Amino acid sequence: MSTRAKITYLDMWLKYTINADKMEKAGKKVCSKYCFVACCTNSTRKTPEKRFITVPKGKVRENWFKRAGRDLKTSSLLSSFYCCEDHFNLAEDIENYTRIRFDPRAKVFLKKDALPRFFTREKNTIEDEDKFVGKQNKRKKGVVNTAKKKDFVASSPTEEENVEDDKDQTTLVKIEEYSENNSSEYSPLFVDIFNIQGEKEETVRVKQEIDKFEIKEEPIELIENSLEEKYHKNHINLKKEHIKKCLDETICYLIETRQYSDYISKISFLEQLKKEL
Repeated sequence: MSTRAKITYLDMWLKYTINADKMEKAGKKVCSKYCFVACCTNSTRKTPEKRFITVPKGKVRENWFKRAGRDLKTSSLLSSFYCCEDHFNLAEDIENYTRIRFDPRAKVFLKKDALPRFFTREKNTIEDEDKFVGKQNKRKKGVVNTAKKKDFVASSPTEEENVEDDKDQTTLVKIEEYSENNSSEYSPLFVDIFNIQGEKEETVRVKQEIDKFEIKEEPIELIENSLEEKYHKNHINLKKEHIKKCLDETICYLIETRQYSDYISKISFLEQLKKEL
């Protein structure tokens, strides 16, 4: 690399160093914020005009997650979550409401006991959260009941009579009936079906459907934020290493040539830049 090319290259990276803070701030803005409320699709990309309030940490977070229809057990206590302004009454819940009306960039400060109150799945009422969870539980119970009914029908007496004629489909049925505390009320029949050649395909399919309800997926926003943060840090570190290497080459060049009258001050300035990186 020629001397002129080195100096030109150094000037470019000096400008980058001077504006490093601005570039880091710009990099932070790239990370999008997503509303953590269940079924809410607002984000800084989709709805940049909306404000996003940080979900507090600690015991208060449990109330926020409960009202938003989210399970705190599947989320990290140290992760950052955001709630969009649609779920608040800004005039009543925000302490510095007057200021943010005139200054869109001002930081939002919630009142001490403020909690998200509006949820727009079907109606703007918090009772919809209970309905949403109830539907999920009802659907899961329906699949289990369907599996029991199909197993009971498959083990009917008519099928037992034809077992000897069809050895490939031999089935063993165990029916257990019990009572608790000598009560006259009996619990539902408990039916276990085992096939000599393996479980029936229908039973396996139903079990797979039941297992789907046990899957707990990590919120997409956490994955995206972690990837963007990791990429941003690696990108900055690579640039800093490149700058240091360029500075070292320039310092060596100034020491060898001494063609500038103030080369000592230039070297001191470059050494100071290396320390600040």
